[in-house]
Amino acid sequence: SSHDDAHPVTSYQLKCMRMGDEEDGPWLTVSATEGEKSRLCKVVEDLEPGQSYSFQLRGLNQHGKGQPSEVVEVTTLCDVPPPPSQPVLVQESPFSLLVSWSAPERDNGSEVLEYCLQMRSSGLSEWRSASGRTKDTQVLVRGC
Repeated sequence: SSHDDAHPVTSYQLKCMRMGDEEDGPWLTVSATEGEKSRLCKVVEDLEPGQSYSFQLRGLNQHGKGQPSEVVEVTTLCDVPPPPSQPVLVQESPFSLLVSWSAPERDNGSEVLEYCLQMRSSGLSEWRSASGRTKDTQVLVRGC
């Protein structure tokens, strides 16, 4: 049984590891009093969207650490990607601009499907599409 009145569990330890990582994550101590009497609760923060993680739990008492639980695997929900890099002017002519940017460093678990470059004239607040939707990270803008 998980409860022994003579030697009660004094705390628990939770291990979280991102799938594919070489190193084991640290065991995080969770007080036996966090949460309701029959249910222990721990919010794990700073997880990345669209990533798979494994979790294990073990109890501790005055005699030491208990055996870890079976591994539970979960995958966090995907999220929208962060923005791409700042667009840069690669080449210009009197009638066109070649603009380039880098894809976001991560995709938050969901592939970037397309980009849409927008532009506005100096002094104006209204943005307009400078290109159609594209998978490329470079666009030739004509008729600027």
